[in-house]
Amino acid sequence: MHSHAFETQPSPGLKDMNPEQCAELLEQHPDFKVLRRLSHRSEYMSRAPGQTVARGIVLDTETTGLSSEQDRIIELGMLLFEFNPQTGAVYRLIDVFDQLEDPGRPIPPESTLIHHITDDMVRGQRFDDARVRQMLDGVSVVIAHNAAFDRPFVEQRWPEFEQVLWACSLRDINWSSEGFGSAKLEYLLYTQGIFYDAHRAETDCRALLEVLSRVLPNSQRPALLTLLESLNQ
Repeated sequence: MHSHAFETQPSPGLKDMNPEQCAELLEQHPDFKVLRRLSHRSEYMSRAPGQTVARGIVLDTETTGLSSEQDRIIELGMLLFEFNPQTGAVYRLIDVFDQLEDPGRPIPPESTLIHHITDDMVRGQRFDDARVRQMLDGVSVVIAHNAAFDRPFVEQRWPEFEQVLWACSLRDINWSSEGFGSAKLEYLLYTQGIFYDAHRAETDCRALLEVLSRVLPNSQRPALLTLLESLNQ
């Protein structure tokens, strides 16, 4: 005699649902929170004719270590985007840069543990310096999520970055007053129902631009606008 006490039949129609429909069903239940993978989009908000447009760069580096004097950049990620400097609206992505460079020395294992970039991946690779400088042309601001770390590395490698305004999205937005328990980029996106594979330059840039394109929960102000206003203080 067979017992079927622990056998369950799928709900009618559940097996026919696609993942997004399943996610929407789960979201309606108070005991579940659904995370979606960060999408690689190029359009954020449509621009009405006559609105002011400026250019900005979201930047991230992966390096051999923590010292800008002794260590080297091995990956540079940059997103060139259009935004409205008066409202903080993010319009669209113009260009994407993501390249590796051989530091000319072995990458320390403790660094590879963080960003997963190996000696084999960078061997013989070199940044396109001309393209880096070209992307800087006409840019109003460079934004990094820990500018105190990225900026010295980048300015040492490309002195042109010294001529551009920098903003730090980690320190120049008061995340705790907006109700966030942490200012880590991964956490900020988790609260928005988004996850991504962190610690690679381009993906971290896309994560940051996603955060900046959104409205802060308590002040109800665009995150990018709050950041831009800190430039004048």
